[in-house]
Amino acid sequence: MVNTFVTYLAHEKARSECTVTAYKKDLETLFQFLQVEPTRENVAMVTTNDIRAWASDMMQHQFLARSVNRRLSAARSFFRYMRLLGVIEKNPAEYVPALKTPRPLPVYFKEEEVDKATQIPEGEETDFESVRDALVIELLYQTGMRRAELAGLKDVDIDTSGKTIKILGKGRKERIVPFGDDLEKKIQYYIALRSGVSAMTPGRLLIKRNGEPLSVEDIYNIVVRRMGEVSTLEKHSPHVLRHTFATTMLNNGADLDSVKELLGHSSLATTQIYTHVTFEQMLESYHKAHPHAKSSTDDETNK
Repeated sequence: MVNTFVTYLAHEKARSECTVTAYKKDLETLFQFLQVEPTRENVAMVTTNDIRAWASDMMQHQFLARSVNRRLSAARSFFRYMRLLGVIEKNPAEYVPALKTPRPLPVYFKEEEVDKATQIPEGEETDFESVRDALVIELLYQTGMRRAELAGLKDVDIDTSGKTIKILGKGRKERIVPFGDDLEKKIQYYIALRSGVSAMTPGRLLIKRNGEPLSVEDIYNIVVRRMGEVSTLEKHSPHVLRHTFATTMLNNGADLDSVKELLGHSSLATTQIYTHVTFEQMLESYHKAHPHAKSSTDDETNK
């Protein structure tokens, strides 16, 4: 039944590869905890108390609240689908509430760190993988797209004359994101190098040397490696580049609605978290620059 569900997620609900993979693992964990196979009969036997016991077990093993909530979300979606199929009458996960989680401020890279990560080492200017990996960073930083969106990007999605990229986002919603002259030149240079790669996968923008398309895992590893070499942050994931894009846009005067559309957020509330980051920066600048903003501690130190 789990395989039926993930097929439904991928083809009917158009969920990303990352979501489908995560939900499958989460559901496998649930049925391992219950010590049963996810057959139609066993699915029908799962109770709300079973789901509560599963959540309690995760908390006892000190799972992060965010991880527990994601697994509960997978269970709710799965049993909702089982109800749709007529396997069950009630969703046993529906009445198990999510744990409260503090919402941390998004972290972001410094501009100079991104600049370093996109530099191609001397002597590697014509090396396909070096040029490609730098372009991966540039595309994520300059467009704010998700790694799954980047992995699925095709040549036809890029209009180099109009300098726009058509991005297929969550729920198969399309959005158009502009880019500048610098990125256009880098895309064109990469494509010229790529033409020398044999057995190229037709249509895909980003490929491996053997012609296979880059996967979401490949993109993750490229970003973690390159950003890890230049940044002091603990996190170096592609999503931090997405945060960096949003923060950079807002810091340079972009309005919240525009950033929302560029990121492909369905709700403005999701985008508003970035205003807290820019507000923190504004406070820091104020305290550094305004003569009456210094604390009494600073005054004592200066005596």
